[in-house]
Amino acid sequence: MNKRKQNYSKKRGLPLKLVFIISISILIGDAFIEELLFLFFPTIPDKYVPFIDALLLITLLLPVLYFYLYRPIITQLEETKRAEEVLRTLALFDELTGLYNRRGFMSLSDQFLRLSNRTKRGLILVFADVDNMKQINDTFGHAEGDRALICTARVLQNTFRGSDVIGRVGGG
Repeated sequence: MNKRKQNYSKKRGLPLKLVFIISISILIGDAFIEELLFLFFPTIPDKYVPFIDALLLITLLLPVLYFYLYRPIITQLEETKRAEEVLRTLALFDELTGLYNRRGFMSLSDQFLRLSNRTKRGLILVFADVDNMKQINDTFGHAEGDRALICTARVLQNTFRGSDVIGRVGGG
């Protein structure tokens, strides 16, 4: 919100949106409660008037609570969850290649090793090294070195199964 709109909202008191929500709530809430009450109680004793007023107040406050308390909290929680997902991804995956990084690879490999021991089934570990990366970077530049790593990652992903663990444990 720009400064002019912020100043306008402060000068005018209640934001226009809040006034609109309360007005609609009064119209809808009052009509709804009256119809509902007359449906069940054709004549309303005086002792129920405070209850009816409280019910109307709750009806008025629900949209306000939703728009100004509940919805911002939910939005903040969703943003926090998205940020956690990004951090989790950064913690386990190599940003350049999209393969597991050292932490992710070691964690999953350890899990597969324990599973292999428990089920008494074999496990195969394949290790590949891209030779002369320093020479590629020095001769052709880091962009070409990155491209060599990305192409190598794609070849490995296309060669192995989706259930296999492929990681980049070297590099930065």
